[in-house]
Amino acid sequence: MVYPQLTAAGTVTKELDCTATPNATITVTIGGGRSTYTYTVQKGAGAPSAASAPITGPTFTYTVTPANADTYTFVITDSNSCTRTAVVTVAPISNPTVTAVQTNASCNGAADGSVTLTGAGGSGSFTYSNNPTTGFTTNPVFTGLAAGTYTFYVKDSKNCSGSVAVTITQPITLAATVAVVPFTCNTSNAKVAGTVTINVTAGTGTAPYEYSFNGSGYSSNNVLTLNDNGANQAYTYSVRDAKGCPVTGNGTLLRLNPPTDLTFASPAVTCTATTTTVTLTAVNGVGALQYETIAPSTVIIAKQTSNAFASLAPGSYTFRVTDANGCYYTEPYIVNPVTPIAITGNKTSDVLCRGGSTGSGTYTVSGNAVVGAYTFTLTAGTLGSGTLTQSGNTLTLSNVAAGTYTVQVTDTATGCTNSTSIVIGQPAAALAITTAVGTNVNCNNDNSQITVTATGGTPNYTYAFAKSPSTVPTSTYGNSAVLTVDTNSGADLVWDVYVKDANGCIAKSTVTVILDAMPAITNVTVNNQCTASGSGFTITATATGLAPLTYGINGPTGAFQTSILLQ
Repeated sequence: MVYPQLTAAGTVTKELDCTATPNATITVTIGGGRSTYTYTVQKGAGAPSAASAPITGPTFTYTVTPANADTYTFVITDSNSCTRTAVVTVAPISNPTVTAVQTNASCNGAADGSVTLTGAGGSGSFTYSNNPTTGFTTNPVFTGLAAGTYTFYVKDSKNCSGSVAVTITQPITLAATVAVVPFTCNTSNAKVAGTVTINVTAGTGTAPYEYSFNGSGYSSNNVLTLNDNGANQAYTYSVRDAKGCPVTGNGTLLRLNPPTDLTFASPAVTCTATTTTVTLTAVNGVGALQYETIAPSTVIIAKQTSNAFASLAPGSYTFRVTDANGCYYTEPYIVNPVTPIAITGNKTSDVLCRGGSTGSGTYTVSGNAVVGAYTFTLTAGTLGSGTLTQSGNTLTLSNVAAGTYTVQVTDTATGCTNSTSIVIGQPAAALAITTAVGTNVNCNNDNSQITVTATGGTPNYTYAFAKSPSTVPTSTYGNSAVLTVDTNSGADLVWDVYVKDANGCIAKSTVTVILDAMPAITNVTVNNQCTASGSGFTITATATGLAPLTYGINGPTGAFQTSILLQ
């Protein structure tokens, strides 16, 4: 029997791919010949395989793994040992490639970068994704990308893929610093405007740059100038670069708060501490304060951070405090000199009677800070039985003898001393009765006129008398220096006479009034009438008594004459 001619044809009915079943399938179709058939397979230039088990045809399949992509030669042999050859080539997997064109982020932190992918190679059409397993679409453009590294994937119709890594970059963050010049004062203490200057940090953003303050339009001016209006002034700013990337900020320009007052404290200058330290306290002012003196020209103390000025003598000073903004306040201050303690003396009374202790006076103290706050010392004079007593700012000198009394006072607060004297005088001479003479009394007059002569003491004088012995009378003084005393017919002849001067000093003298003796005839002679010539008698009498004596012979009632001659 004659059989049809044996034929064999092979085709790749499933190519290698990248699916979960990636193997290729070769299908060989046998025609004619005599069934049954066997075949051998030769891969590339390799050795043919052993003959297969008999097959009945008309087709059989052969599986090729991705690793064995090659040209396969099939030799089919039928039952008549006729052979036919079929050659099939299994193409290896060709993964697609992908290229990317990127647009980087416009601004640091912006998510506006993009990537456009282009697939090549592989098989068929492409789909794209940024995930290796999902999200594949035919759109090759990816947008909204922030800076970072991304991996994009392309997949062909065989599910084979390629990838590309893309790094989206971003500019260095636009950065700016703010240089603030605060409100200040010039050397005339006038206000100076403050400024806010925006400086873009080198190497950031993309030049050129524009600036905006407080929401105003953008311009190339990067300086905001503000004038002090008494309030803190808030400001905002924005900087944008050539790509429109912004950086914003805000701040506050603080108002001027210049020093407005100074208060002063200084211990008082004393006689022991002749200088003082003046301590200043400022009201208001900004930052570190500096202090100085600007007058007088002889005492200029340069600016210092200390608010204390030591060793200042009494005088007028002008102090100034300046704050960190250059604003200042000036005020004069007087360091008062010590008020010296003063003392005045006032004699109240001289010694009334010479040698006595009735002198007195007062010392008045002033200038001491606290009434009574002083010590006192009697530096001249002796008190004797007198006293020097203090009451507040008054010292009282009492019951002292004549002399000079010097008192020194010392202020306990200041150490200052002063002294003054009171001179206590006394009469130049003691009151004395130099003479006190009484007229004699006799049988016809028992009143004696005692005439008193006084010296010393303090005129004018007044006079008094009393029968001796007596006590000093307190009254009955009269102005007459002639005192009439009644001797009581000569019974009271001893009298005390007193003189009192204007100061009440009293001198005493005892006067004995002389009682004139009664006349007495001590001798009478009568001449011898027998031998005498003439017709009468001559009687001669000798008598004692107060001259001139007169004589009589006819009794006390008769006539008297200076001599007795009887004839």
